[in-house]
Parts: sequence; C-alpha cells; structure tokens
Amino acid sequence: MFLNITAHSLTPEQKEKALEYSNVLIDLKEEDPRLWERLSNCPPDVEILKELAKELLHYLEIKYSEAKEKLTLHFPIGSPAFMALFFLQYDKTNMRYRIVFSHSERKSMEELQANGSVIKKGIFQFVKFIEI
Repeated sequence: MFLNITAHSLTPEQKEKALEYSNVLIDLKEEDPRLWERLSNCPPDVEILKELAKELLHYLEIKYSEAKEKLTLHFPIGSPAFMALFFLQYDKTNMRYRIVFSHSERKSMEELQANGSVIKKGIFQFVKFIEI
C-alpha cells in the first residue's frame, strides 16, 4: 500500500512511480479528511503536536494491518516541528513502513510583460522518490 500523506495530490508522474511500490494507492486527504486537515494546519503547541504524532502512528498501525504488505508512506506533512516529533516517536527498529519523500527539480521561467515588468514563475518537476 502506498499512502500519500502530503498536502498535495500525487501528480501523474508520482502515481506512475508509486505503482512501483504498490498497486494500492491511497490519499490521506480522501481517506481521513479530518486527520489530514489537522496535519496540514498544525498548531503551535508542542504537546498537541506530540499527540498528533501519536494519532498518526495509531492510524498507520491500522493501515498496516489492512495492507497485508509493506506500507509505503509519502511525506512530508505538517510543520517541520511536527515532522521532527513524528520521527522521534517512530520506531525505526520495527521498520514496518517504508518512508519516501518526493525529490523535485525547480525550474524558473521569466515572462516579460507588455509594460516591461517581469513575472518570475517557479515550476517544480518531480524527479524521483527518495527512500529514507
């Protein structure tokens, strides 16, 4: 099972690569919108962030038991503080989950406007998943 926990839906390129991990793709945003919303808008309180990390770990245990295969988690989600607290609580010795992050290449484009001003746009092109 490939579980997208990020704030964004998978791009077609990411979906294609995710299928190399599992033919079951799940988006937390659709699966559990309440949890996804809380993770996407993390509070500034450390104790609440710790509880939220425990809640996500509990949710992942349930998904793992349903998966019948290794569960691949696509991060990040939430604030950097949340991510740090999550990984401090994550039991790396158990290794029930494969954790991946998207690696993208940033491409900048400049558009010259009729009035002489320039609008700069950044486009992020998915390259691969990095497994940690």
